[in-house]
Amino acid sequence: MVIRIAAKAYALKGTDEEKLAILKSLAGTDHLSATQGRIPKRYVTNVDGQEMAGSIPAAALQTDPLPVFDDLFTEIEKSLPQLYRTVDDEYEPFKLQLTEPFLWVMTSIFESNDGQLIARVS
Repeated sequence: MVIRIAAKAYALKGTDEEKLAILKSLAGTDHLSATQGRIPKRYVTNVDGQEMAGSIPAAALQTDPLPVFDDLFTEIEKSLPQLYRTVDDEYEPFKLQLTEPFLWVMTSIFESNDGQLIARVS
Protein backbone atom coordinates (compact mmCIF):
# COMPACT_ATOMS: atom_id res chain seq x y z
CA MET A 1 0.00 0.00 0.00
CA VAL A 2 1.37 3.40 -0.97
CA ILE A 3 0.38 6.48 1.02
CA ARG A 4 3.30 8.82 0.28
CA ILE A 5 5.17 9.69 -2.88
CA ALA A 6 8.25 11.75 -3.65
CA ALA A 7 9.91 13.13 -6.77
CA LYS A 8 12.91 15.18 -7.75
CA ALA A 9 13.70 17.20 -10.88
CA TYR A 10 17.04 17.10 -12.67
CA ALA A 11 18.52 18.98 -15.62
CA LEU A 12 20.73 16.34 -17.21
CA LYS A 13 22.53 16.15 -20.54
CA GLY A 14 23.38 13.03 -22.50
CA THR A 15 21.58 10.13 -24.12
CA ASP A 16 18.55 8.60 -22.42
CA GLU A 17 20.74 5.63 -21.44
CA GLU A 18 23.32 7.93 -19.83
CA LYS A 19 20.65 9.90 -17.99
CA LEU A 20 18.95 6.73 -16.73
CA ALA A 21 22.31 5.45 -15.47
CA ILE A 22 22.76 8.67 -13.49
CA LEU A 23 19.21 8.49 -12.10
CA LYS A 24 19.68 4.86 -11.04
CA SER A 25 22.97 5.68 -9.34
CA LEU A 26 21.27 8.43 -7.30
CA ALA A 27 17.99 6.61 -6.60
CA GLY A 28 19.17 4.80 -3.48
CA THR A 29 19.49 8.07 -1.52
CA ASP A 30 17.38 10.58 -3.47
CA HIS A 31 14.37 9.95 -1.25
CA LEU A 32 16.21 11.77 1.54
CA SER A 33 16.17 15.09 -0.34
CA ALA A 34 13.23 14.68 -2.74
CA THR A 35 10.01 16.69 -2.54
CA GLN A 36 7.48 14.55 -0.71
CA GLY A 37 3.74 14.44 -1.03
CA ARG A 38 0.74 12.32 -0.26
CA ILE A 39 -1.32 10.20 -2.59
CA PRO A 40 -4.21 12.50 -3.57
CA LYS A 41 -7.46 11.90 -1.63
CA ARG A 42 -9.26 11.07 -4.90
CA TYR A 43 -7.49 7.69 -4.82
CA VAL A 44 -9.34 5.33 -2.50
CA THR A 45 -8.38 1.76 -1.64
CA ASN A 46 -10.55 -0.78 0.15
CA VAL A 47 -8.58 -2.27 3.05
CA ASP A 48 -10.32 -5.00 5.04
CA GLY A 49 -13.73 -3.62 4.11
CA GLN A 50 -12.80 -0.03 4.99
CA GLU A 51 -12.18 2.71 2.46
CA MET A 52 -8.78 4.37 2.83
CA ALA A 53 -8.62 7.70 0.99
CA GLY A 54 -5.21 8.86 -0.15
CA SER A 55 -3.82 5.40 -0.81
CA ILE A 56 -3.12 3.20 -3.81
CA PRO A 57 -1.93 -0.38 -4.23
CA ALA A 58 1.77 -0.48 -5.11
CA ALA A 59 1.01 -2.53 -8.23
CA ALA A 60 -1.12 0.33 -9.59
CA LEU A 61 1.97 2.54 -9.80
CA GLN A 62 3.58 0.00 -12.13
CA THR A 63 0.85 0.41 -14.76
CA ASP A 64 0.31 4.17 -14.96
CA PRO A 65 2.10 6.18 -12.26
CA LEU A 66 2.03 9.66 -13.81
CA PRO A 67 -1.57 10.71 -12.88
CA VAL A 68 -0.81 9.93 -9.22
CA PHE A 69 2.16 12.32 -9.36
CA ASP A 70 0.40 15.22 -11.17
CA ASP A 71 -0.07 17.40 -8.08
CA LEU A 72 3.48 16.74 -6.88
CA PHE A 73 4.94 17.54 -10.32
CA THR A 74 3.04 20.84 -10.31
CA GLU A 75 4.50 21.67 -6.88
CA ILE A 76 8.02 20.78 -8.02
CA GLU A 77 7.71 22.85 -11.19
CA LYS A 78 6.57 25.87 -9.18
CA SER A 79 9.59 25.50 -6.90
CA LEU A 80 12.17 25.49 -9.71
CA PRO A 81 14.44 28.53 -9.42
CA GLN A 82 14.11 31.57 -11.63
CA LEU A 83 17.05 31.76 -14.00
CA TYR A 84 18.32 34.55 -16.26
CA ARG A 85 19.49 34.68 -19.84
CA THR A 86 20.75 37.52 -21.99
CA VAL A 87 18.47 38.73 -24.77
CA ASP A 88 19.50 41.83 -26.77
CA ASP A 89 22.10 42.70 -24.10
CA GLU A 90 19.43 42.64 -21.36
CA TYR A 91 18.81 40.05 -18.68
CA GLU A 92 15.56 38.19 -19.10
CA PRO A 93 14.14 35.94 -16.38
CA PHE A 94 12.90 32.45 -17.23
CA LYS A 95 12.01 29.21 -15.48
CA LEU A 96 12.66 25.68 -16.54
CA GLN A 97 9.60 23.52 -17.06
CA LEU A 98 9.03 19.82 -16.57
CA THR A 99 8.51 18.29 -19.99
CA GLU A 100 7.08 14.95 -20.99
CA PRO A 101 7.96 12.26 -21.70
CA PHE A 102 9.64 11.99 -18.32
CA LEU A 103 12.67 9.81 -17.77
CA TRP A 104 12.26 8.32 -14.34
CA VAL A 105 13.37 5.59 -12.01
CA MET A 106 10.93 4.25 -9.44
CA THR A 107 12.35 3.62 -5.99
CA SER A 108 10.20 1.88 -3.40
CA ILE A 109 10.91 2.99 0.15
CA PHE A 110 9.93 0.66 2.94
CA GLU A 111 9.76 1.88 6.51
CA SER A 112 10.75 -0.67 9.14
CA ASN A 113 9.14 -0.86 12.57
CA ASP A 114 12.00 1.20 14.02
CA GLY A 115 11.53 3.97 11.41
CA GLN A 116 14.49 3.03 9.21
CA LEU A 117 13.95 3.79 5.52
CA ILE A 118 15.02 1.05 3.11
CA ALA A 119 15.29 1.90 -0.60
CA ARG A 120 14.65 -0.64 -3.36
CA VAL A 121 15.49 0.71 -6.81
CA SER A 122 13.63 -0.66 -9.83
